[in-house]
Amino acid sequence: MSADGVTVVVDAGARYGMHPSWADFGAELTYFAFEPDAQEAARLRQRAQRPGFEVIASALAKTDGERELYIMKHRGTSSFLEVDPQSEWFKVYRPEEGIVEGIMTVRTLSVDSFGRSRKVKIDFLKVDTEGTELDVLEGAEHQLAEHVLGIRVNVNFQACYKKQALFPEIHNYVIAHGFVLLNLDYFGRGVPRNSLFRNPNPLLPDNERYGTLIGTDGVWVKTCDRLLGGRRGEPEKVQFAVLKYAAFCFMNHAPDVAVDTLLTFIKDPGGGFSPNVSASPLFRLVRRMCAEFLGRWRAYPDTQWDICREMFRKIFGLELKGGHQYWELIQSL
Repeated sequence: MSADGVTVVVDAGARYGMHPSWADFGAELTYFAFEPDAQEAARLRQRAQRPGFEVIASALAKTDGERELYIMKHRGTSSFLEVDPQSEWFKVYRPEEGIVEGIMTVRTLSVDSFGRSRKVKIDFLKVDTEGTELDVLEGAEHQLAEHVLGIRVNVNFQACYKKQALFPEIHNYVIAHGFVLLNLDYFGRGVPRNSLFRNPNPLLPDNERYGTLIGTDGVWVKTCDRLLGGRRGEPEKVQFAVLKYAAFCFMNHAPDVAVDTLLTFIKDPGGGFSPNVSASPLFRLVRRMCAEFLGRWRAYPDTQWDICREMFRKIFGLELKGGHQYWELIQSL
């Protein structure tokens, strides 16, 4: 199988290990987790979450070198930037978390220099570096232009750190590099002002929200035109890229975008998957994800179910059937 079947993720700010969206990824995965605190990096290595998970004892930044890291009382808020004590997060919500307990000099790498040194083409970036997310992205310019398919970035709408780049700056930088905003991981829960709040009821429609929105994760993907047009003359690389892109969309609450991308690829001249790609774990993963999503309409034997079956047939050349035959298909994929 082509090496392009392996999905490469670089996680800047991986103190808590692999991001949950990748935990159940059922295909080949190389995951580079960056943690500048050597003790924390050693702890992550001991956890060894899965094959292909590698911890790098370094910070990611715009350039290679060294930089002073403020070590906070709550280690998860440690940053290269000084805390803004007047921010809502550190003044109102978590006043104790931003207390500086020490300063550590740590090594920094840029995403691009890491990619060159390890000879890797990075498929996905996850960035959560407590205020320096834009710096990390600026150090990934080559990888963003040539290889990266999707990005998850922690973004702030209110600053928690001094000189922190906020959502508009990050969004403008990313879209200028050929990406489009897929979604924000925001479900109505901000930072509460008092005890009179509750989580949405998972069993009932609930539009109640609370608090003020300070930050969340933003998810961007490369535009479909760039995805399909960037590797002309290399059909299997395009096929693997499409599968990776679709899997990322499925894992980030955009299954309709995943299916639409697969259909657009199939309609493209020369679209379709080679025997080599069809035999890959990545192909099988996306096929199952697609079957599970489209199978939601099997209980409604109307035009919508017919459309879903036709979509699955076009993409994978298989019949998506209802009843017990549906479960037999899912178990076989």
